[in-house]
Amino acid sequence: MKKRREPSDSTFVRCLKYLAVGCAAGLLLCAALLAICAFLFVLLKTIPSQAVGAVSIGISALSAMFAGFLSARLCHSKGLILGLSSGLVLFACILISAFSTGGNVFTVATAMRFLLMMAGGALGGVFAVNKRKKVK
Repeated sequence: MKKRREPSDSTFVRCLKYLAVGCAAGLLLCAALLAICAFLFVLLKTIPSQAVGAVSIGISALSAMFAGFLSARLCHSKGLILGLSSGLVLFACILISAFSTGGNVFTVATAMRFLLMMAGGALGGVFAVNKRKKVK
């Protein structure tokens, strides 16, 4: 028997739920990858400070791509919008955490992180919507 949708369960609300799920998964992936890299950096002991910043920006972009991919894959539509939105939400979370630590938050690295996270989220969303479905 086919399940009926409630009239209040609009596409916007449904996609917003999937955006929240994707962003939560992206934040968890980002935290896990940063923890692994921090452990590796401690083991290596001699890491240039520029490498640490570059790795953290790369991990941020990768997690935004994953969040955009998951959000759009669950929603089955609106890949670019969901990808950009997930990148923006993840960037906002990282920016809020940077504000909480104090210091100079607005740098060139912040602008680079913003651009890469938006691009990564958009690419993830577009890839998810355009991925072919398996035929059984």
